[in-house]
Amino acid sequence: MENLQTQLMQDKFKQVLGFFKKQNRSNILNYGEMADLNLRRCNSSLLIGDYNNSQKQVDATMMLDQKQDYGKSQVRVIGCKNIVIKTNRKVQIYEVGFYFNHLRVGRWSLIMNADLIGGGYYNLHGQKHGKWREISDDFTNQCLVIEDGEYKNGKKVGIWEIFLSQKEIINLNLCKISQINIQQFSGFGQYFDQGEADSAKDGKWYELGKGFSEYSQITLFGSYKRGKKIGYWRVKQDKQLIEGGGYEELNGQQEVKNGKWIETVDGDHSIIYTGEYRNNQKIGRWEIFSKIGFNKTLWLVGGGTYNFQQEQGSVKKGKWIELHDKFRKECQVTYTGEYRNNKKIGQWDTFYYDGRNNNIQIGGGTYREKDFIKIGIWIELSENFQEYSEVTYCGEYQNNNKVGRWDIWYKNHYDQKNEQIGGGTYSEVKQFGSIKIGTWIELSASFYYHKQTIFQGEYKNGFKIGQWKRFQYVIISFNSGIVNFNSIFLVVSNILIYKAIGYMRVLGQLYNYFRNSFFIFSGEFRNRKKVGRWDTFYRQFRKNPYKLIGGGEYQEVEEDHSIKIGMWIELSEGFYGQAQITNNGEYKNGNKIGRWGITYKKSELESFEQIGGGMYASMENLGSIKIGNWIDLSERFYSGSQVIYSGDIQTALNLGIGIFCIERTDKINSNLQEVVYMMQLKIKAQLKLEIGLN
Repeated sequence: MENLQTQLMQDKFKQVLGFFKKQNRSNILNYGEMADLNLRRCNSSLLIGDYNNSQKQVDATMMLDQKQDYGKSQVRVIGCKNIVIKTNRKVQIYEVGFYFNHLRVGRWSLIMNADLIGGGYYNLHGQKHGKWREISDDFTNQCLVIEDGEYKNGKKVGIWEIFLSQKEIINLNLCKISQINIQQFSGFGQYFDQGEADSAKDGKWYELGKGFSEYSQITLFGSYKRGKKIGYWRVKQDKQLIEGGGYEELNGQQEVKNGKWIETVDGDHSIIYTGEYRNNQKIGRWEIFSKIGFNKTLWLVGGGTYNFQQEQGSVKKGKWIELHDKFRKECQVTYTGEYRNNKKIGQWDTFYYDGRNNNIQIGGGTYREKDFIKIGIWIELSENFQEYSEVTYCGEYQNNNKVGRWDIWYKNHYDQKNEQIGGGTYSEVKQFGSIKIGTWIELSASFYYHKQTIFQGEYKNGFKIGQWKRFQYVIISFNSGIVNFNSIFLVVSNILIYKAIGYMRVLGQLYNYFRNSFFIFSGEFRNRKKVGRWDTFYRQFRKNPYKLIGGGEYQEVEEDHSIKIGMWIELSEGFYGQAQITNNGEYKNGNKIGRWGITYKKSELESFEQIGGGMYASMENLGSIKIGNWIDLSERFYSGSQVIYSGDIQTALNLGIGIFCIERTDKINSNLQEVVYMMQLKIKAQLKLEIGLN
């Protein structure tokens, strides 16, 4: 009987592997955390899942392939580890094996692109046992770290070897484990069995450093003593020795650093720190070197002095040059000033190296000496400051709180002009600090030269209220260079050229300027406001003519404001060739109302068909909100992944979970329909319990 069950499971495994090879993909349906309720009755089953992820989800589409059925029972899936690579395809590693009494047992395999790349055995207690080949959690599309060794009742024992495969994962052809193309032997070491405790590294080890990748190949070699580093450890980067430092065992404390050290922080090996440790405390002069740039040579970028104090340990004192938290090639920012007992005092200045041999002061301000808080006028950098997003904030601090007017400035990367593009007012509130009030113009978190998105709206007591406008600016480049249209306000590919004067309809010869654009938005401006009819034109390929696919009406309501009214056909935010999605419905006073439909077509040769939609209601201070039953699309909906969500939107919002989702296919078999229906019943029942309904 046991042999028969094993044979049946092996047959099912081959079926699933056949599906992988034919599809080379996995479509995952997420029913929320409660989906696992439908699975707990299974004592033994086949499981396919993501490597290093225990969150169970349901996948019924694994059975479907061009109207063919690959199994009579649903397959369990644990998540999906996705990595987007150059070809926009995703790398997925699955664990495939069997559960018995809710424990993993027997052979478990690691599958990538329908190929076997690793795995091993679990004993009857659900523990790894015997020879195993594992994949590092930090795999990428270019770098696969493989670990070979032995488990004994769930513990690593004996010699473990580390290998590195550096090929594009999507091109790996791995039919058998023994055929993996391992290009480089990268490390090894031994584990010591500590009895009841977990096993520990012991003796000589040659291992990969934190943050190891194809671009930063850091290796460490030294000795362990019962899981703790001891003696001198050396560091190599890209096969070049960059030294390291010594560990000691002192008064029962292990891994105590002493003497001269050359080290990195948080796995960033482009920044190197050199100085001295005394009993794990930094002392004396420490210098910071960078090897950012094309020649990868080290150059001094910062540093300062540490002083040891009995109660505080190592504290910074005197003059320091520190690095920005995100210091890198595009953000070579340093801060210069003085420390007193680890506290910043006096004037601190911010410098930016622009890659043109210019180290420019771009900001700074003052710390009060008596209490080390910010006071007076400050110029600060945006959180994502970098070469193509040189955004700064200028305003005043009182008692460490922002007060009054703060302006947002942006320095154009190409013409080097620094212009004010936003800002607003802060108010100081006791116990709360600074809060935003009144009208603000803010930048998106991803603001940079080629995508300058800003938002305009109102704050009340630190919270956004009312309707916020979204604008997207760009300077359009032609063959002749950069062109500024100072008399035209035009939207191209959902992008705004904002230096508009007067009013003009985009017609005729202007289309020639935008021959590389897939979208044309045509309409009128009056006093920098959209007014009247605006039409949307689209072509899927540059050789095709533009076709009218959307648009609607704007109404002028204030001197600087207009709103949408009447019937509109709008393009989805991610509209493109394989995701031609529109939203169709009515606006009233700038808010969506009534029923809105969602339409979709695969290509220009087909017609739009309605595949979703629902009702909107207009609420004071909130604008338009979805109500009632909705059929909505996933954020990444396109022709190759047509995932649709359906259910009561308000109940879902109240509980923070979705109802259910299905994938559109030409034919959904009865098993999938039954799974979806059962999931609906289970979730709706649970929802009623959660919100106290009968």
